[in-house]
Amino acid sequence: AIKTINEHEPVELSSIASKPENKPFNRFQNIVPYDFNRVVLSTKPDYINASHIAIPIGEKAMKYIICPPPVPD
Repeated sequence: AIKTINEHEPVELSSIASKPENKPFNRFQNIVPYDFNRVVLSTKPDYINASHIAIPIGEKAMKYIICPPPVPD
């Protein structure tokens, strides 16, 4: 899920979002995806500030992609 980083969170959970080349793609620098569930684009650069999530409903799961509003550019 998209995570708000605070002083208690290990930065390495979102190391890809924290790379200098990816920071311009984050509208809010403290709301970034975890590395393990981020959406990976099939283009270069492959980073977008978005996450895969699954909400369990019984034996099935509803799957979504969530993200903050896009950057103005």
